[in-house]
Order: sequence, then structure tokens, then C-alpha cells
Amino acid sequence: MRLVCGESKIPSPCHCPGILLLGLALQCSVLMTVGIRLENVTVPSVAIIGQSVGLECQYRLEDDKLYSLKWYKNDQEFFRYSPNSRPNIVTFQTHGVQVDNQELHNHPNRVTLRSLSLNSSGLFRCEVVSESPVFQTVFKERKLNVIIPPNPGNPHLSKFSPTIHMYEILTGNCTSYKSYPAANLTFYINERKWGSPNVTEYESVKEIDREGKEVWTSVIGLRVRVDNNFFNKGAIRIKCKASILGREWITSKNITHQNKNYQHPLYSSARNQYSSASRIRWCHSSSWTFPLFSISAIFSSLYILYFTSHIFNPTL
Repeated sequence: MRLVCGESKIPSPCHCPGILLLGLALQCSVLMTVGIRLENVTVPSVAIIGQSVGLECQYRLEDDKLYSLKWYKNDQEFFRYSPNSRPNIVTFQTHGVQVDNQELHNHPNRVTLRSLSLNSSGLFRCEVVSESPVFQTVFKERKLNVIIPPNPGNPHLSKFSPTIHMYEILTGNCTSYKSYPAANLTFYINERKWGSPNVTEYESVKEIDREGKEVWTSVIGLRVRVDNNFFNKGAIRIKCKASILGREWITSKNITHQNKNYQHPLYSSARNQYSSASRIRWCHSSSWTFPLFSISAIFSSLYILYFTSHIFNPTL
């Protein structure tokens, strides 16, 4: 039976009442010098549905002996290793847990869970107990989250034109289909992260797939006017990243500059107005200069003709 002095999980002689027998006091004092130590518990924080994961419990016995090593999911035992029992390895049915028994006898401190489902998510605890008469118990807990990645894998970029003019508005969507939980989506332009007001986050849509699992579809939209700073060697690099609990999936594409000589409509309009005004002034000047020059020339010719006729023919 486990011995506990006071409320501490590890007995301490200072909490033992003075009326206890000398033997019990000695047992309490022994626990201060020898015991079992749980050095590390390995449980993946995130796993993909349908895959297998390994759980590992690393401990040090010091001068003690191992009585049992147990694994729990949400406080329900599903694995026990007792070296002095027959059989020494026992598994128990637990919702969402399928233990792979092939490697258990070679590595009893390592347990493999296969064919993970969403029900495999939970709080896993490794508990190590030392031999009698103390039965000292140590444990550590880790959280496992099983996710469904985006389908078919990377997020999908849509509604982006393959080419774009300078100063046009770049628009498009990024969609992550049927994941669990809903993916967080992020837009990048030339490796620079973009957010509001140029990025719109739409409400995620929940549905139930053919196998009865809850899955989510997430969508974000991008809208930004491009200028010279957006183009790198004549192209814009668009990237969308979907992330779920630290796991990431990325899709990217290039959008090329359609016309390097393209001018902003405002600049083009101003330039055309300037050119039109210049042509109007030139035509206006020409249209008035030509008649003035012609009339003066006619009057000059008539005057010369009149003057010469009077000189050579005074009778006129």
C-alpha cells in the first residue's frame, strides 16, 4: 500500500506524527534518499488523423525497483507494464485508443498508438510506481491533439489573374477545404505578410463529411492596388499559408507584369489633355496666323500695284 505522510504525494518524515512506530518513521526517511525519478514523457502535441504516434516514458530507478508503468488517457488506463506479473503487459479498451502490440515486449516504456481518430485527442499521463514496501508514484501529463489537414493538402488560390497592369487592383481568394479544426489563413506578397484592410476574413463554414466527421472550410480575400514596389523582376509572388496548431501548408503563384510601358489612367489622361491642349494652341495660332499673313500680303500687293501704275501712267 502507498504511504503518504500529510498531504504530500512524496512522504516526508517531518509530517509523521510522533506516535507512529519507529518502522514507519524509518520508511518515511528512506524516501528522502532513494526513489524513482521520471525524467521525461514524450507525447506529440499534434498528430494527423489516421497516422501512428509513439508515446515514451523515460525514468530512472535509482536504488529502487519498478513495480509498474501505466498509461492513461483522460484518467482512463489503457496500458500497464508490470515486470513481475504474468502476463507482464496488459492493454485495456479505451475510446479512441488503439495500441500497437508488436513492439511492446522489446520496448515496454514506449507505446505506439495506431489509426488515430479525432477521439484519440486527450490528456495522456504516464505513471511509474516503485516496488514495495514504498510504492512511490510519479507521473507526468501531456496533451495530444489530432487534426484533419486541409483537403487536398495545400490551400487553394483562386480568382487571381495571371497577369496585371501597373496600378491595377490585385484581387483573389485563398481557401482551405475540410479541415479540423478550421485553418488560420495568411496572405503574403513577396514574403511580406498582409492583413486588414487589404485582407478580408470570411466566416468559416462547417459541414459533416461522409464519415460523419466535423470539418471546416476557411476563406480569406485579398484586394490591393499594385505599383512599382510590388514587382520583382517583372512579377508579383503571392503566397497563402494555412496553419492548424503549429502545422503549416503553403501554396504560391506568380503574377506577371503585362505591359511595362503601361501608365496609370490618371497620368495618361493628364498627358493626353496636355497634348490635346498643345495641339489646340498650335492649330489656333496657325489658323489665325495664316489669314493675317494672307490679308497683309494682299494689301501690300495692291498698294504696290497702285503706286507703280500712277508713276508710269499719270493720267490714271
